[in-house]
Amino acid sequence: MYLPTNGSSGQGTSVFLQWTFIPATAIEVQVSTDALFMNPIIINTQGQFVTVNGLTNGQTYHWRVRGSNIGGTGPWSDVWTFSVGPAFTSITLRMLLHGPLNTGTLLMSDGLRAAGLVPAMEPYTALGWTQLANAGATVGGGVLATSGNNAVVDWVLLEGRHATTNAVLTRWALLLQRDGDVMMPSGAALSFALPAIQMKLAVRHRNHLGAMCTTVFNSNASITLDFSLITTPMYGTDATAAVAGVRALWSGDATGNGELKYIGGGNDRDPILVAIGGSTPTNTVNGYRLEDVNLDGVVKYTGANNDRDPILTNIGGSTPTAVRLAQLP
Repeated sequence: MYLPTNGSSGQGTSVFLQWTFIPATAIEVQVSTDALFMNPIIINTQGQFVTVNGLTNGQTYHWRVRGSNIGGTGPWSDVWTFSVGPAFTSITLRMLLHGPLNTGTLLMSDGLRAAGLVPAMEPYTALGWTQLANAGATVGGGVLATSGNNAVVDWVLLEGRHATTNAVLTRWALLLQRDGDVMMPSGAALSFALPAIQMKLAVRHRNHLGAMCTTVFNSNASITLDFSLITTPMYGTDATAAVAGVRALWSGDATGNGELKYIGGGNDRDPILVAIGGSTPTNTVNGYRLEDVNLDGVVKYTGANNDRDPILTNIGGSTPTAVRLAQLP
């Protein structure tokens, strides 16, 4: 027997079984949820393959074959197994956020972590995001104690989108490191049970504009994707900011509505002033907030490292009425 591979996972609810030639006029195939074949599915055929339908997601199946002819019935083959349901896919993912990015070192600041402001539980559910496969995920023990290049910058989202329609299929809340690597909340490498369908991948952040890669990925293969590379094919026009030879998600979406505006209704500048009190522009306020565009843990309207100026810069810098929209379908 050789299809599917013994011990394989990620099979669909209809599975194609194939075996080596058996010199027989009749073949009996048994498929069972237990190794003793107490109540098996029985299929009689004369060939070297069959398709078994109506299997159950999340179930492991055992299967075997035997042949018979005028001389009698032969012995059962060895028992092989397969599992139905999505296989786990390993992903190597990198991305950069423009707000906390140091253009000299190309490392992001971990100011939120250093100030003890990175929430222990993913923030996106509370912000109204849906379809999170790991809603309520929490940071693993010791993860926020890590410093250096692997220190946590903030929570980010990875989206799986339908390869043709671009519809959101699922999302995962993940942790971003200073060097751009993305990891599971536990601190482990990325590994997901992806929907068994071809998809595109997008990255999001609560106050940066999201972006989507146009490459179509298969759920049964390991994936490597780097949103910081200029050569990564992106949906839309200027989906990410070009900074010192790399690409980073545009910062400044203080309203979280998918657009950058400096003036006019729904702009991103006014919320910063409101956050610090609304009347004294030199005030500051600490916290984990959407208005903290550069993710240093301090909301500032004026002065060095303020959160207002990047908004004007990122819409073009010279025309305050310009608007930059997230390049997502």
